[in-house]
Amino acid sequence: MKVAVIDIGSNTVRLIVYTMHDKTFKQLVSKKIMLGLASCIENKTLTSEGITKLTDALSQLKHFCTMFYVEHAYYFATASLRNVSNKKEVLQHVKHQLEIEIELLSQDQEGLYDFYGSRLSMNVNSGWLIDIGGGSSEIVGYEKDRIFYNASMPVGSLNLYTDYVDYLFPKKAEVKNIKTRIKKELNALPDKPKNHKMTTAIGVGGSIRALLLLIRKEVKVKDLNAFNKKDVEMMLDLILDDMESSAHKILRIKPDRIHTIVPGMLILLQIMNTYGIERILISHTGLREGYLMNRYQMTGDEYYE
Repeated sequence: MKVAVIDIGSNTVRLIVYTMHDKTFKQLVSKKIMLGLASCIENKTLTSEGITKLTDALSQLKHFCTMFYVEHAYYFATASLRNVSNKKEVLQHVKHQLEIEIELLSQDQEGLYDFYGSRLSMNVNSGWLIDIGGGSSEIVGYEKDRIFYNASMPVGSLNLYTDYVDYLFPKKAEVKNIKTRIKKELNALPDKPKNHKMTTAIGVGGSIRALLLLIRKEVKVKDLNAFNKKDVEMMLDLILDDMESSAHKILRIKPDRIHTIVPGMLILLQIMNTYGIERILISHTGLREGYLMNRYQMTGDEYYE
């Protein structure tokens, strides 16, 4: 059986087709459409232009599913639609135009599915999990495979870029403003439990995977699937010290992340500083796989403390 998961994010819409057999699944093909919905939000409302862009993209992906003989397609959205005031109107419009029902994931669900999905490629029974998206950032704490902390910040790499950056990379004053905003949002989150002092985190999602590719190219890390806080700080300095040269390097390595890579790094560093995290291990599975696992009851409540 072929099933598809369509993840509607603030920066991209990603479709992945999986083959499933006896509650196991394997990725078959993926397709990504750059959408940038965060730049189509005015006064917390998704504009008519944004609604049209979303509808057009989903129409393409629905056709793609038909061409691949997908039996079940699941559409979900995170902060891209969760945080807009006209979400009901958007969902109704898409349903009327395309006969597609979009499921809005809550903040707790997003963190939980990130955790579920990371279990497929990581075997770390205690630590933190970080997922920096375009419109929000998730922080999950777990010990002995049980979640004790699940928090979400309403800031991501794309909405910070849209709100604070005038050109490609932020200038010094813009970096300062971004840091101030991130600290404000982190201070609004529940306090980290004092008895949990893990210094390793699993990194989930495209922003952190893109950062790994840059660090592997420029900093020459020994571990091909991990980096530490000093590596991130060094990479950030390299970009901001020589923006023109850095732009060419990023365009060769990960062009679709060129405008969001620095805001994403600033978020990651502030989270690492706040939660005492020194090292990031990269997971190549995450939210979409976790969502699918939940859909087909491959997980249970055993992960909750």
